[in-house]
Amino acid sequence: MEPIYVEPNGMNLLCSGLRHTEPWASVTTQMLQSQRNRWREAVLGTHDIVLSLPQHSPERRPVYRLILVSSAEIQKPESIFRLERFHSSSGGTDAAIIFLLDERQPDGAMCSYMDLQIEITRRFDMPVMPLTCPEALPAFLQSFQASLVASNTADYYPMDAARDLLPCCTFNNQSLPAQAINALSYAYLNFEELLSDVATEEGRMRISAAIGPENVERFVTFWTGEFAWT
Repeated sequence: MEPIYVEPNGMNLLCSGLRHTEPWASVTTQMLQSQRNRWREAVLGTHDIVLSLPQHSPERRPVYRLILVSSAEIQKPESIFRLERFHSSSGGTDAAIIFLLDERQPDGAMCSYMDLQIEITRRFDMPVMPLTCPEALPAFLQSFQASLVASNTADYYPMDAARDLLPCCTFNNQSLPAQAINALSYAYLNFEELLSDVATEEGRMRISAAIGPENVERFVTFWTGEFAWT
């Protein structure tokens, strides 16, 4: 497992290569210049971002690592190898993938995201989180870090990528209730099965039966991609 680089002052880290890599160059340069009290540039190994977390337990790592992947990159064979290296280096713990949707192709963007989610769950256990555009990265990271800090105060438990991602998979940022999350966890073995049902009318009826009609519309809307373009 790759050693974890932790800033002694608790600052977040951005990989130095991002300032020279499209489509991240502009937004990461802006983050480093305008938010110097929050971000520092560093040479990172297999990942792109390190979020600093308060340490409330000796078992809880004080950082959360992220890797950035675009829909254009994922078409290249070496991209999956890069993600596998990232998973191996982190052990699949306190780490996630941020997938940049292609806003020029709204219909195909979510299909690419769903395909990647299925491919990842076949290989290893790690969350894949969609990002609508590079400019949304600072706000996304700030919100995500705040949620990590809040959850970090709870007792430590091993990460279950699929289960951790489920509460976020709804339209309008309204989390799924715990009862619905439990129902989906019992009804489906993995994301591949779940996303297969999202794609068909019969499958959506099964999801509705599991989590109720009051939740199924928000859940399906998230996966069909309508949330990203409105």
